[in-house]
Parts: sequence; C-alpha cells; structure tokens
Amino acid sequence: MAERGGVSYTDCYDYYFATKKYEPKDGKSTTTQKLEYLNNAGFSDSTKAELYFADLASDSDLLKQAELETSVGITPVQYWEYKASTAGIKADTDSAGKSISGSKKEKVLDAIHKLDLTVKQKDALYYANGWSANTLSEAPWYDIMPRLNARRRTSGSGGGKTGTALDKYSLGKYSLDKYDIMPKLRL
Repeated sequence: MAERGGVSYTDCYDYYFATKKYEPKDGKSTTTQKLEYLNNAGFSDSTKAELYFADLASDSDLLKQAELETSVGITPVQYWEYKASTAGIKADTDSAGKSISGSKKEKVLDAIHKLDLTVKQKDALYYANGWSANTLSEAPWYDIMPRLNARRRTSGSGGGKTGTALDKYSLGKYSLDKYDIMPKLRL
C-alpha cells in the first residue's frame, strides 16, 4: 500500500469520500462533524493527526501547534487529541437559554486535564486558549484541595445522599496527608 506523509492512500480516500458531502447540521459545523468522524474512525492516532492538519487545521492552528511543539514538546498527535477532545464543547445554558458564564471553560479545562500531558504542557494549552495567569490555579491539574464548588457535587447512588467532595475529609487533626498536594499528573 503506497503512503505519502504517513497516511495511506486508502485512509485518505476513505476520509475524503466519507466526509465530502458534510454540511452544517443540527447545530454542528462541517469541521466539528469531520473532527467527530476522525475521532471515531479506525485510523491510527498519527493518521488522524495528519488528516486533521491536512484538511481541518487553520493557519493559526498550524502555527499554534508548531509553537507548542517547540516550546513544551506537544506533538502533532497530542495536539490532535486536544482538538478532538474539545471539539463541539459548548457552554451550559440556564432555563432562559442564556449561556452560563465559565461553564465552557470548565469543560475545556476538564478535557485538557484528562489528556496524557505533563503539567507544563497543560499549562501551555491553558495559555494558548487566551486565559489569564491569574486563574491558572483553578485548573483541575492544580486541584490540591477538594473544591467548594456547587458544580462539583457528588451524589451517592441509591441512598439519596448528596454532599461535596470535601465531606470525605476530616479536618480534626489538620493532617496534610489527607490531601493530594501535588498535581495529579507526572511533572
């Protein structure tokens, strides 16, 4: 099977013919649909990344990925995984249909947190989104104490018990070993 640039002709043709008639539909752009197709296709991660950069990535995305690769070592495959995991994320809405402030950012941060990246690489993606250094400590990879945030409530299954993540900690002895002090990733 002939290959050019790491993508087989068969994979290239499969992608092209599967996505060539995509039109915006159900609130999803053509690009979002193509990202979803790539994400669910049986291609290797490197093939998905190469098809993404060949067909979907904007000039600014290409520049951003190159800067991230040279500064913190984010590979094209890792950047593809970031783009795929954040594609189509939308803000939550209230009962009036208005976007809830910060809900989209929280979802994107959670997606970045789940990626197999170092803390420094996650920080770089944080800054690449244009977010302020003043709020970096709110990123989930810096969650050194359980958050007192109503959106992070957990509920017990079956018992109807509801509480925050803080409920499982006792502050009686002020022991720091009860907290996960270090970021939850490899450094």
